[in-house]
Order: sequence, then C-alpha cells, then structure tokens
Amino acid sequence: MLHGHERARGKRDIGRLSLNYLAQSEIGQQIRHYRRSRKLSLQDVSDQTGISVSTLSKIENNVVELSYTRMMAISEAIGINLTELVSADENANTTPLFTARRSVTKAGGGAVTEAKNYIYEYLNTDISKKQMIPTIATIKSRSLAEYGEFAVHKGEEFVLVLEGEAELHTEHYQPVHLKKGDATYIDSTMPHAMISVGKSLARILFVCTHGIPDDDKPPASTPKRAPKKRARGKKEMID
Repeated sequence: MLHGHERARGKRDIGRLSLNYLAQSEIGQQIRHYRRSRKLSLQDVSDQTGISVSTLSKIENNVVELSYTRMMAISEAIGINLTELVSADENANTTPLFTARRSVTKAGGGAVTEAKNYIYEYLNTDISKKQMIPTIATIKSRSLAEYGEFAVHKGEEFVLVLEGEAELHTEHYQPVHLKKGDATYIDSTMPHAMISVGKSLARILFVCTHGIPDDDKPPASTPKRAPKKRARGKKEMID
C-alpha cells in the first residue's frame, strides 16, 4: 500500500533499483476511462467478472486495493490488455495488427504498482495487445497466512527467480523451494501463491499469457485459501 507522497508518481528504492511508481488511483481512473469509452456499465463488468458493483465502484474510486488477479479479470471484461491499465502512456501503440514491433524498457523504467502481496514492475507497457505480460515482482509475503487466498486467473505463466529465495505453493503439488536462477512454468488456472523465504524479499521475473479460448479446457479450479487470514487494516484488501 502506498501512503502520502508515495501515492503520487515518484521513485522508491527497491534493492538496487529506483522504480517509477504509477499511483494506485491512476489504475482506478484507467479502469473507469476504458469502461466508459466502451459504453459498459458497472453492472456489465460485474456480470462478466463476478465482482460486485459496489466493489467495482470502490476499485475505480481507489477505496480498495487491486490485485493482479482482479486486474486481469477486469481488463478481459472491458476488452483491453492488462498493461493498458498500468501504463500511463496515452500514446501506447494500439493498432490491432503488427508485423515488426519492438519495445525496450531500461532498468527501473517499468510501470510500478504495489499490491498486498507483490510490488509489480510491468515491462514494455508502450505496446498493447501483447500475447504475454512480462513483469518483475518483489514478493512481500513471507507466509501463506499473510498471503491469503491463492491466485487464480486465465493463461499460463513462467517464473524465474532473480534474487533471494522463494517458495511456490500450488494446488495438486507439494511446495517447491526456488533459489536464484531456478525457474518454473505453471497453468495459471491452478490456484497458486509465492512467498519469500530467504533473508531478503525475493525478486522474480514472471511472464504471463492471456487465456486462449479452448473448447477442451477443463473448468478453473476452486480458489484455495490459506490456513489463516491476516487481520484487515483500515483499508479493504481485495484478493
């Protein structure tokens, strides 16, 4: 959660990186902008995402924090790429057909937002309609009780540990300990969570794909909850 001056666009040191923050309120404004431009009501988005109208209104007004899973669901409902929500670049290339795209993100130059369990740095946000979403994330949670409800969303994801040590928890498999240089690939529809287990918070590179329609795909798994819930603070937390 960002407070005071940190909520405005600025910089914050994470390890050796100086990251440009995209204020959480801007994401809510982006959601409202794209929803209205597509002439969608809050009820329309609610029907497609399962998120209540009141919660969607709170998201747009920055009353609740927004996780990756919720952002993915909302972006799909309003028909845009997730990176369009976190990019403040109004000139991002949105032409539907591309043959020779290229995007370069210099170190520390991604669009950064902070959620309950991760600090996300979204890379290459100047190109929309991408098939993949490359992201560097700092894992804030150190236990499943602190993490809360496991993440579930469409697509697949690749994870590479850049710094520190992390533990991957998924439905159907035993937890796996990952160190710097270790990698994993999972179906994102399988409930999953990552926690930091080393002396310092782990940093990972993860690349997610958008869900690809498949008539033979199995139904999404039921979200798995951690054994305990973290006490809520003054601000609501949306997983």
